[in-house]
Amino acid sequence: MNRLVTAIDVVLPQHWHWMPSHTEVSEGWCEAMARRLMSDGSGEEPDIEAVVHQLGHIFEHVTNPECPGIRAAVWAPPSPYAEIAGLICLRPTQVMGLDDFVALLHDWFAEEGDVMHNMVSVESAVPVGRVAGSRFIMKHQQVDDLGQPGESFEERLVLAVQPPDCDNLVEVMGIASSLGTFKEMTVYYLTMLQALSVRMGG
Repeated sequence: MNRLVTAIDVVLPQHWHWMPSHTEVSEGWCEAMARRLMSDGSGEEPDIEAVVHQLGHIFEHVTNPECPGIRAAVWAPPSPYAEIAGLICLRPTQVMGLDDFVALLHDWFAEEGDVMHNMVSVESAVPVGRVAGSRFIMKHQQVDDLGQPGESFEERLVLAVQPPDCDNLVEVMGIASSLGTFKEMTVYYLTMLQALSVRMGG
């Protein structure tokens, strides 16, 4: 019988907030969180609808039924205006090893080379186990308020943690809303993963 990661937790740093895992509570949570960000001094000119929309957009992606078991948290540090500056998603993978995970990442990069740039390999270790993955830049096409086409960029980190004697992994995705959000994104997320804990079953 396979020995698998069945539950994941991490101690969140300040200004990080777990997202709910059930779609029926998402709308109320998004509005409540947006109002909380506005009330704690993060916003000079409150725009509740914009923040609710941003949170709802994130929530749609992290509750994708094709990717069950995701735990997600958003980072909303104090700033001149309320915004979601970062995201972390964690989930147990299917049965696979770190080498398989890294190979899949390289295949993904090869297929999406027009939108993925500056891929940098990451290898490290945290108390739960070995870490491997990549950091890269994602390019998005967009249209501004005047209808002019343009591009935006986000920094993204995709890692996997393999606990000892375990047959699957903990997949970790970190997203920064823009370049330069984190001074050293890889270091920041690896520091977060120092507080990662898992429960095993099988």
